[in-house]
Amino acid sequence: MDFPSRRGWPPCVPISGNILKDELAIKEFDFGTFVWAAQPGDKRYGLLAPDGTWKIEPRFETVGKLHGGRAIVCYGRPAGHKDQSAQHGLADATQCGVIDRDGQTILTPQRFRIQGYRNGFYRVAEDKKAGVLDEAGRLLGGRLFDDAILPDSGDVARILVDGRWVGLNRAGNVVPDPEDGKVLAVCPSGIKFRRNGSRIQVVGADEKPTVSYLFDDTYMTCKFPMSVRYNGKWGFLNKDGKLLVDPPSFQDQFNFINGYAGVKVQGKWGILDSNGMLAVAPQFDELGSDAGAYAVSKDGRKFWIDTSGREVSEPRRPEDRRSRLRCGADGGQRVSRNSNGTLLWGIADAAGNIVVEPKYRAITCFRDGLAWVPFDERREWCAIDRNERKRENGACVKNWADSNVADARAETMSDDPYESGVLWMRAELEYGLDLREKPPRFVSQF
Repeated sequence: MDFPSRRGWPPCVPISGNILKDELAIKEFDFGTFVWAAQPGDKRYGLLAPDGTWKIEPRFETVGKLHGGRAIVCYGRPAGHKDQSAQHGLADATQCGVIDRDGQTILTPQRFRIQGYRNGFYRVAEDKKAGVLDEAGRLLGGRLFDDAILPDSGDVARILVDGRWVGLNRAGNVVPDPEDGKVLAVCPSGIKFRRNGSRIQVVGADEKPTVSYLFDDTYMTCKFPMSVRYNGKWGFLNKDGKLLVDPPSFQDQFNFINGYAGVKVQGKWGILDSNGMLAVAPQFDELGSDAGAYAVSKDGRKFWIDTSGREVSEPRRPEDRRSRLRCGADGGQRVSRNSNGTLLWGIADAAGNIVVEPKYRAITCFRDGLAWVPFDERREWCAIDRNERKRENGACVKNWADSNVADARAETMSDDPYESGVLWMRAELEYGLDLREKPPRFVSQF
């Protein structure tokens, strides 16, 4: 099908089985019924039917996709309308409403920007304030607040008033915060994290607080020692609910890895052990953990240290190495066997079953059902399928077919192009087995 010829637009392209003009700006509404579309050069969207007619003529500046049987639509004030809020930009000059699956209005335009709908509530915003509308568009509580969170269930939304979270019910009355007292997590050791106002309280199996502090509302896990924050200072909580260092006193930190964590004291970084003792005194301008070692900087020099502060070489990163052998989305990897002192390569699937026997000096992963392998008798690389049959309708090549990447090429490892590709791929695979210090390189062609 086509659009009426009077529009004079260029050829059509198919989308989800329908034919839509390729110069139209298209946004999702509910593909299969209607889509949002804007004509060339027009920033206003309308609702377009599969037959190319407008269910709603273009008039909306921002549109949303159908969710929960409704879509949010917004548009500017009428032409010539001027008031103080319009001087502050689009966010203040925008009115929003809601339409249903058939494009019928279910919430008339409001003076607020509608930002979401959930469980019979709309979240709205204006001038960095937020509020809650009910299904009929009534502003609950009669005003906007510092913030608002819509509930997944129940009859009470959360609003932030003067730094404190409270509840707002469907009648528009302020009620206690529905999240107050809610248990966020229960750990195997018996401690619980419970919401207390806008903070987190830690209690034991006896329901009594394990520490006197109410921590900031940060991400809580049962992996200990766990990072906690109190009045802008960081500390660590043990599995018994007690602090590793009391009170929390670190300016910054990163989580424990293998029994050690980085901590910042008076602007300098050091290393803390799981007993709460400083294994390395704070002295570094920068510190970061990587593969069991720490990258640090001090007095303008960057180097690596271990957990005792002794300077060491840059780590070998075994996980990075192993990733060189993996074959992407199918979960398989390249595998090897030793044949008279020479590593030969094949491919195994995600379950460890051999797909290609390890009998080639090198091998690429499968792509589009084909892997490339070198054939010494031909001095060429050829593509094989999962049954190890060589592709008959495709030409073999002198060098590995995937050696060119954008504006780079594999570094030359032999004057013979065939052997150079084999050696490059073998170096990549040997790096993955931790048999080589550095991986082979790609070299810029410019």
